[in-house]
Parts: sequence; C-alpha cells; structure tokens
Amino acid sequence: MTKYITALLLLFSVIVAKGQDTHFSQYYANPLYLAPSMAGSSGKSRVALQFRDQWPSMPGKFVAYAFGADHYFNKFKSGLGMQFVQETAGSTQFSNTQVAFSYAFITKINYKWTFRPGLGVYYFQRSFDINRMIFGDQLYGDDNTQSISIGSFQQVKNVDLQASLMVNNDDMWFGVKVDHLAKPSVSFVQSNYRMNIRYSVFAGYRYAFKDPYKGRFKHSISFVGNYYLQGEADQLDIGVSWLYKRFLAGFWYRGLPSFKQNAISDALIIMAGMQFNNFALGYSYDLTISKLGPSTGGAHELAVTYSFAVKERKKVICIPCSTF
Repeated sequence: MTKYITALLLLFSVIVAKGQDTHFSQYYANPLYLAPSMAGSSGKSRVALQFRDQWPSMPGKFVAYAFGADHYFNKFKSGLGMQFVQETAGSTQFSNTQVAFSYAFITKINYKWTFRPGLGVYYFQRSFDINRMIFGDQLYGDDNTQSISIGSFQQVKNVDLQASLMVNNDDMWFGVKVDHLAKPSVSFVQSNYRMNIRYSVFAGYRYAFKDPYKGRFKHSISFVGNYYLQGEADQLDIGVSWLYKRFLAGFWYRGLPSFKQNAISDALIIMAGMQFNNFALGYSYDLTISKLGPSTGGAHELAVTYSFAVKERKKVICIPCSTF
C-alpha cells in the first residue's frame, strides 16, 4: 500500500511540474525573465545572477538558478540580452532548462516617455529521473522489477516565443507580456498537451525624495506589481521598497486577495539589499502563508547584479525600478 501511494505522489509531482514556469520573488533583479522589453533597460552592460531555494524543509524542494546578460546599443537604439535558467523540482528531480535571447527596440515618444517593444525566443528542455518512479506493474514484483511503462516516457525539447510592450519615464513604468506564443507541446508521453499562453501585466512607480536646497537625491519609495494569468491559474505580486543611500528594504505579498472563498494567499516576502556603485546584492525570504504552512521552510533567494558603465552621447531614459 505504501508503494502504491508513493507511486501516485511521484507521478502527480511530474504532472503538476510540467505545466508551471519558474518563479522568482526578486523578479526585477531578473529583468530579462520578466519581459524581453527589459533588454538594455539599464542603459549599460549588465550581468545578473540569481539563486532560489524554495521549501527547503520539504522532500523534493524547488531549486532554481538564473544567469543573464544584456547590453544597450545606443547607435541602434536597441537592447540585446541572453539568459540561462534551470530549475530542479519534486521527488522525481524534474528539470526545466531554458536558454533565451531577447531583443528590445527603444524609441522616445517625447522628451519624457520611452516606448519599448520586445521579442524573445528560447529553447527549453524538460526531463525527470524515471528511476525515481514506481509503476503498477512493479508493485507486485521485487525491487529490481523493470516496468514496461518506462519506455513510454521521453525527454521534452522545444522552442517557444514571447513578446512584450512597455512604456516608461524617469519615475514610472507599465508593461504587458504574452508568453508561450508557440504553445509548444510539453507532454512526456504521446499526447497533444500544450502549454497555455501566459499573459502578464507589470507596473511600478518610484517617488524620489530630494534635498529641497541642493536638489540631490536622498531616498526613494517604489510601489510595484506584477499580475499574470495562465489557463485557470492567476497570481499577483505586489509590494513596496525603500532605497536609502546604499541600502534597500522591501515588503511583498504574493497571492490573489479576494472576499470570495477561492482567495489565494501564497507568501509574504521580506527583502533587503545593498548597492556599491555598479554592484548590487539582494536577499529575500518567502514566509509561506498558504495551507502548506511555515513547515515548508519558506524560500531563500539571492540576487547579484553588476553593471558596466557605458559612455553615451545622448541621455538614455532607463527603467526607474529597483535593481532587486
């Protein structure tokens, strides 16, 4: 009986994992993953690293890595970026690896506002350890019994597309993204299961406090949000962050608040970071507030960003969102 329950749980973990995208709490530290329009958004050359350890107290935890690099080409008014993302999840060691290339064209609407259409193409590969699963025909044999079902599973490889539009000025930004435009097949078996299109809306506003006499920047408060809809699942990330000199702190909520019974509350996120010239370091912790409870161990996330100064003849209207 124990083997039968284990088999169901392992199989369920693969079915659920195959349809979801990797999630990062510090999504503005991972700009290319947020939207291809973010390519070149710093007006410089930028390299970003990110690590996420989700539910460390649970068996089959979620571990994700991300590396991204982008550059702004002033001559072509364009941004180009490349990103590598890998996540390992579940008791079957489900692995999702993605290599993406992003392009954004930057044009001024007027002297304050900038318009940034973006396009992304990426290759992904999904697999899992078949030896960690137990099938029905193995329940009546010994531990060395080989299932005939193993040969029916295959590795998933495919190409996908995403597109985004964004407008911004020195204090605010607003964007939309449509992902999985190719609706690629993501089934491990011979079926026609395809990825649902994912729609995202993200926005933010930064209010800067300045010295009334010298006009110098003192500190700022940023309000940001990110909502997405994919199939029957939707989610909202909303939060506020405070930047004072080199230090940054933030508080976030992830879920979908509602007065209805189907309200979803996933996590409360606390974030802290520091900036040293072109170098930035951020850490966040997710406190699980869903029915899973704090026994999951929450989630730890670390983000590192480094920007290379680029000499520009013309002023570039950069995205005013926080590095983290």
